[in-house]
Amino acid sequence: EHAGMGARSFGFRQDEGRVPGPGFARRVARIDRTDGDIDTLSKRLAYIRTWTYVAQRKGWVEQDSHWRGETRAVEDRLSDALHMALTQRFVDR
Repeated sequence: EHAGMGARSFGFRQDEGRVPGPGFARRVARIDRTDGDIDTLSKRLAYIRTWTYVAQRKGWVEQDSHWRGETRAVEDRLSDALHMALTQRFVDR
């Protein structure tokens, strides 16, 4: 599943020269949720890190400077949520 996501992002780069902003926004919005169990949060964190990488590459996505900050903020929220879930499961018990 993760490899497919990477292939799609690089497919946009090959076909259109960059990932279109609206499509990028939809993908980031789908990931930007802090609900779920540890596995779900871990998967979302891995996904957003891939999109953060894409946003960091100059010219790979429309409005790359905007998306650098946005993807980083999502990554921070997911990381905090995962930390809380891990603490709740393993420390608080």
